[in-house]
Formats: sequence, structure tokens, C-alpha cells
Amino acid sequence: MSYETFTTTMHLRWLDTILPKRICSWEFADSEWIMILNFDKFTDDPRSTLNLQIVRNENCLSWNRKSSVMIRVKKLIRDQTTYTSSHKIIELQKPFESTELRFSKILKRSEIVEENDEYPVEITLIMEKFENSLEKVPKFDFKESSGSPKSDVILNIDGVKIYANKTLLAIHSKVFDSMFFSEFVEKNQTEIILEDDDPDDFMELLKLIYPSAGSTIINDSNVDGIYKLADKYFMTHVMFQCEHFMETSKDYSVRDWLVAEKYDVPELMKKSKPTFVRQLAESFDF
Repeated sequence: MSYETFTTTMHLRWLDTILPKRICSWEFADSEWIMILNFDKFTDDPRSTLNLQIVRNENCLSWNRKSSVMIRVKKLIRDQTTYTSSHKIIELQKPFESTELRFSKILKRSEIVEENDEYPVEITLIMEKFENSLEKVPKFDFKESSGSPKSDVILNIDGVKIYANKTLLAIHSKVFDSMFFSEFVEKNQTEIILEDDDPDDFMELLKLIYPSAGSTIINDSNVDGIYKLADKYFMTHVMFQCEHFMETSKDYSVRDWLVAEKYDVPELMKKSKPTFVRQLAESFDF
């Protein structure tokens, strides 16, 4: 387990023991940290409470949803150095979610005696670092050969060479399974020409089945091309993803009805038919 550390120094004055004060804020571990020092006013010798407010950033990857945080305080008061440490567990589930850590008994008011004096207090945060496994998984560039078994076939589409893996294609496609692992001529070929396909659509399709190729989100601009290829190569799981996108779309189009009719998708045909009929009627002048 690895750790990430951050150290900052603040200078306390006697006035800081009277009024709660926002000490500072900084970026640490993909999050914003706001430090506020409060003194308990209801005891004879008030002790400080250090509040740390943490706001998790949108793309936070350097620590897990649940991580361990330790705060270590080094005080230099009247030429005497003392240390205080405390340990907390922080847990944030969503981006921009915030939480607050409270560390008590950091400093006594009586330790700060001179009104105009300043005392350095060094705050060190030590956070358990999350080893993001996604960063360790290689990303695939389908236009470059990796020189390893994971790219063992070239798919030549309209002159564009796409480097792919036979086994992975076969897992998702009955057509490629038969092509590569049955008695077809393509079985022993290292380069195969695919006719009537769009290379960009095919790479979008591959991103859906490769675990680390970079996520593809099915949308209005790519669903037609992906669905056409998935149907051609009998990739039922990808077809299901495309159908789910079209069936759950709030705005059906004539395109959806035509796709449903062509590929025999009853549920999509049912949902998109009213839009198709309405737009068809609007195209005529009565």
C-alpha cells in the first residue's frame, strides 16, 4: 500500500483562539481541502478543534471511495516542539461530495500567551493512496500493431488496417468464431479483407468489446453503424446494447422505426411507430 503526503504550515496568533478562522485551502489527492481551526469556548482552558472539509473532485482517481487519513501536527511553542497525531477514515461515494473530519485537542489556548506573537504549526496529511487498476491496463490502438499475441489478425477495411485479436472477436461473434476456428480459409490468414464495412464504425464496435480500449458510449451518431456491423457479424450482446439505447430514447425518430423494421425488433417498432406515422403524415400536403 502506498501513501500520499501533504504538508503545510500555518501561523497562529492569540486572536485566532477567539474567533473561528478559515486557515487555508489547497488541492491534495484530487480533492479540495479546507482547514478551519475552532476553539472550545466552554471550558476553562479551551482546546482547539481542527476541522478539515474535503470535497472530492469530479475525476478523482488517486484515492478510493474509502481511504485512511492521518493528520500529524508539529507545534513549535516557546521553543518547545511537540507532536500530535490522529487517524480517521474518510469515505466519499460521488464526485463533488464533501465530508468533514474533526481532530480534537490539537492545541490549548494557554499555549498561545502573547497577543502579537505568531506560532508556526505544521500540519501533515498522510492519505492511503488508491492504486487505480485502470491505469495499469494497456490501452489498445487498433491502427497499430502491438507486436504481441493480443493482436494476431489484421482486418483490412477499405484500405485501413485494424489490428485485432481472433479469440476476442470469436467470443463475441459467431461469424468470427466460424471464420477463425473452423475450416475456413481465413483460419490461417494474418490479414483479412472485410467488404462493405466502415472502418470508423468497426473501431467503435471494437471499443465496446475490448475491456481497455477506451469506453464508447452509444449515441445517435454511431448507433446505426454499430448496429449494422453487430447484425452482420452476429454479435448479439452489442445488438442488445444498441436496441436498449434506441428503446429507451426519449425522442424516437423515423430512423428508429426503419431500423426496427429492417432488423425485426418488435419492442422498438412498437415504440417508434407513432413517431414514424406522424412524421410520414407531416411530409404530405393535404
